[in-house]
Amino acid sequence: MSVKPLGIKDLPPALPLRKLVGPSFIILGLGLGSGELILWPYLSSHYGLGIIWGAVLGITFQFFMNMEIERYALVHGESVFVGFARKLKWLPLWFLLSTFLPWIWPGIVASSAKLLGTLGGVENTSNLSIIFLIVMGLILTIGPVLYKTVETLQK
Repeated sequence: MSVKPLGIKDLPPALPLRKLVGPSFIILGLGLGSGELILWPYLSSHYGLGIIWGAVLGITFQFFMNMEIERYALVHGESVFVGFARKLKWLPLWFLLSTFLPWIWPGIVASSAKLLGTLGGVENTSNLSIIFLIVMGLILTIGPVLYKTVETLQK
C-alpha cells in the first residue's frame, strides 16, 4: 500500500450550525457503540454513583482523542488511519481488526437487519446483514475525506 506525500492545509472556516447538524448526527451515530447505550445504564443501575469516576474518565479521554483525530483530519484532509499508515503500514489494519470487527459492527448490523427484515417481511436476515456491512464499508472508504462523503450522501 503506497501512501501519497503528506500535505498540510490551513484550517477551513467553520460552517454554520445548520450545515453541520445532518452529517454530524450520522457520524456520531457511527461512533456510538453499545457501551454508551447498554453498558453504562446497566452499570449505573447496579452500582450507582460509585462508578461515576469510570464514566468521567472515559468521556474525558474519548473527548480529547476525538478532538485530536478531528484536527488531524481537518488539517491534512485525510483519515487518521492513513496518517498511522505513514508510521507503520500494518497499524490501520490492527485498529480495524481490534476495534470495529469484534465489538461494534456485527451486533449493530445484525440487530438492524433483523429489525428491517421484520418490518419488510424478510425471513432470512443474514444476507441483509452482509449487505449492510458492505454498504457501511463502502461509505467509510470510498471518499477521501469521511465528512465530505457523509455530507454528499445526505444531499
